[in-house]
Amino acid sequence: MRCIKALIVLIVLGALGGLALIYSGLFNVAVDWKDPAPIAWVVHSTFINSVKAHARGIAAPASFTDAQVRAGFLHYKETCVYCHGGPGKDPGDIGKGLNPEPPYLVDTAKNWQPNEIFWIVKNGVRMTGMPSFAPVWKDDDIWNIVAFVQKLPTLKDEEYARMEQEANAPPPAR
Repeated sequence: MRCIKALIVLIVLGALGGLALIYSGLFNVAVDWKDPAPIAWVVHSTFINSVKAHARGIAAPASFTDAQVRAGFLHYKETCVYCHGGPGKDPGDIGKGLNPEPPYLVDTAKNWQPNEIFWIVKNGVRMTGMPSFAPVWKDDDIWNIVAFVQKLPTLKDEEYARMEQEANAPPPAR
């Protein structure tokens, strides 16, 4: 009985301490303040495990076509490169100012399965700056992004630059 009372007291004190922290304003919510290593580990581990658990039921296509990769590149060029950069391209000012820092997908895309990338793009990631694209893109568009992101780790700087030039070129005259 004594242990139960002690446990209840600890829970109440913990709750009161948490409320005091919330209402005192002492916790620094500024983006330029980096989380201490234990907090960063908890948040990152929670993120990874959440994505893997929620993406389990998503069936990815067996393979992607070159047309899907090109279509995904166009979306990536218009929305993603500003935060994630690309081969031979640093992230823009927006990406450099986020905390946590957005992953450089050229290096990290190989760590994710297609269904996991799909889930992240579709649903976003809370408190990271990663938006949900579900309200604006159809699933086929998101799969195109996945196709391109999966290609990023093998894409050379020159290939990415060529894709940009082709995307920016005026359409051929008829």
